[in-house]
Amino acid sequence: MIAAYEIAPADQARFRARLTFLQRGGLFGAERRPGKGTRLIYQPHMLHRLIFCLELAELGVGPAVQLRLVDELWDKRIRNIFSRADKAVVPDDVVLLMTSVSLMVAGWAGAVPDVNACTLSELAGKITLAMHGENRALLPRLLAVNLSARLRRFHDALNDVHLKFEQPPIEVRTTRRGRGRREHK
Repeated sequence: MIAAYEIAPADQARFRARLTFLQRGGLFGAERRPGKGTRLIYQPHMLHRLIFCLELAELGVGPAVQLRLVDELWDKRIRNIFSRADKAVVPDDVVLLMTSVSLMVAGWAGAVPDVNACTLSELAGKITLAMHGENRALLPRLLAVNLSARLRRFHDALNDVHLKFEQPPIEVRTTRRGRGRREHK
């Protein structure tokens, strides 16, 4: 996650603390709360939940609200959107849309945003629909994230980290003069 979100070294401790708060707060369900010495093996849906929360954090949404939205909307809406986005290929990227959002009203504590998705080619029509504000109950506001692009970036960073750990071991051989020489196996 650190590589995918390009977290600066000075901010990595704070970033890890945020991830720990989300995990202990039940991001992966009550039975998946890590404790001391508990090894947690991440499944793809768990990483999707983390990415959703991190995207909300980029928008200024606090961790408690992130956990509430995952709890209320994951199985109803968000899981399918992530599944579609993970399978999408350019130019049919899937965009995560949240409409009727109000960050000023107790940080979404009073309202659950409408969470949907569309492809990039459908985005202009969705923006137009959301911005007209003809329905007085909905705010003419829209947050959009190219989820497919975000997931590709995450997968690329994960692949880069994985490849770093698969480097061949280095063997040091001593020459007749007593100097070491490194050789890749």
